[in-house]
Amino acid sequence: MKQHMLEHTIERIKEQGGRVTIQRIAIINVLLRLGHPTAEEIYKFMQKEFPTLSFTTVYNTLKSLKELGVVREYPLSERSRFEIVEKLHPHFHCVRCDQLLDVEEKYVQIKIDPQCGSKYKPTEVEIILHGVCPNCR
Repeated sequence: MKQHMLEHTIERIKEQGGRVTIQRIAIINVLLRLGHPTAEEIYKFMQKEFPTLSFTTVYNTLKSLKELGVVREYPLSERSRFEIVEKLHPHFHCVRCDQLLDVEEKYVQIKIDPQCGSKYKPTEVEIILHGVCPNCR
C-alpha cells in the first residue's frame, strides 16, 4: 500500500512539472510512515539518515510539495501537520496531545443545502473535529 502511494505521489509530482529529488522522496516516505507529522517531527526523524539536512530544507520541501498539490497542510494550534494528499477525509485534532487522527467518513457527515451553490461555489470541504482523543481521556 505504501509503495503504491509513493509511486502515485512521485507520478503526481512529475505531472505537475516538479522534480523528483532524494529529499522529496525521503520526506514522502516519512509522511507515509508517521501519519500527520509536523515539520519538526519529520526533521528529527530524518536526522540519523540525513545528518546534513537542515530544518529549512524540510520546511521548504514540504512547502513545494504542497504547492505541487501532493501534500496537504493542516495548521493547528502553534504548528502545522502534514499528510500526503489522498481522498479528502475528516480528521480529529486532540487538544491535549496535539495529534491529528483520521476519522472514518461514516462517522461524520456534512450536508450542503443546494441553495448554497447559487451563492457560493465550494470546491472542497475540510472537516477537523477538535477535542480529546481516546488516549488522553
